[in-house]
Parts: sequence; C-alpha cells; structure tokens
Amino acid sequence: MIEDTLSSFHDRHGYYDIVPSHSEWIVTMWHFGADALTEYSGEKFSVTWETAKNVLIRAYSKIMNHNKTRVRLERQEYPNASLADIIEQRLSWEKVS
Repeated sequence: MIEDTLSSFHDRHGYYDIVPSHSEWIVTMWHFGADALTEYSGEKFSVTWETAKNVLIRAYSKIMNHNKTRVRLERQEYPNASLADIIEQRLSWEKVS
C-alpha cells in the first residue's frame, strides 16, 4: 500500500529524486495517541514522562473541534530503525500483548 501511494504521488509531482524508496526510510520518531471520549472541563495541563527506552509518555488537555477540550494520552517512540524492521518489531509486540 505504501508503495502504491508513493508511486501515485511521484507520478503526479515528479519527486523521484527527492523522496527515497520507502524501503530506505529510517523511522526517527512516531507517536500513538488516544483521545478521551468525554469532554474535559478542568484547567489546561501537560505532563510528560521519559522512560529508559527512548519513549515519552504524555498526557495533556487538547482543544478539539467545536472548542471542546479532551484529555489526550500519547506515546512517542524514537526507534531510529528501518521502516520494515520497526513495523515487524511493533507487530510482534502486538502478538505478545
């Protein structure tokens, strides 16, 4: 799917020499987040914890659509690995959980 999307983008914009093949990509940072289903009406806040494995955990209040505030929990990872390697690793974690 990534390859098809990139090929389409390349065909439309001519960036063949600028954007490397996805097989050469190195993931330096990605994040996974979830927003609370209920609205939050307290004071704005932001809290961050750093773990020993180059992972940041954040909880913060975020203004969403229609000026509604929700609490967001986010995990930021800094794998510094190839896209294929990090996806394979992430999928193996999912099987264990």
